[in-house]
Amino acid sequence: MKTALVTGASRGIGQATAVNLLGRGYKVHGTFNHSEAEARELERAYENLTFHQADFSDRTSTNHLIEELAGERFDAIVNNAGIFEMEDFSDFDFKIWDQLIEVNLSAPLIIAMSLRDQINEGGAVVKCVEPGRACGLVRIDGVLCLEGCSYKSHDEPGQQFW
Repeated sequence: MKTALVTGASRGIGQATAVNLLGRGYKVHGTFNHSEAEARELERAYENLTFHQADFSDRTSTNHLIEELAGERFDAIVNNAGIFEMEDFSDFDFKIWDQLIEVNLSAPLIIAMSLRDQINEGGAVVKCVEPGRACGLVRIDGVLCLEGCSYKSHDEPGQQFW
C-alpha cells in the first residue's frame, strides 16, 4: 500500500487531496492545527487515515511531527497547509510576516528535508500554493488528485476548477 503525508488535511484542499488519495488506495497521514473535530470525524470515516496535530508556526511542533513519522515510508508528501493574512502596509506587523514565512516556507522545507530519506523511489514532494484566489493542481503518479474539488474565496461562491 502506498503512503502519503498531506498537511492541512482536515479541511479544504488538503481534505480533498487526502480523500482522493484514500480513494486511490493510499494510506494517508494528515495534519491539523485547530480543526481537531473535523480530523477525528474523518479518521472515523476512513480506516487508512491517521491525523497528527501540528502547528507549523511553531518549529518545535513541526519537529515533533517529524519524530512521530520516524520509520514511515512515503510515496507522496503534499505540503498543503498554509496561511495568508492581508495587512494594510501602514499597519504592517512583522510577527504576522514571520508566522507566514514559518508556516508557508520553512515548515514545508523542514518536512521535505527531514523526510527525504523516507521517500520511496519514484515518490513526489509537492507544495500547494494558493496565491490570492489561484488554486494549484497536484499530480501524484501522473494522476490529478483534486478532480471535482471546489474552492471558495472570501468574496466569491464556490467555483469548479477541474
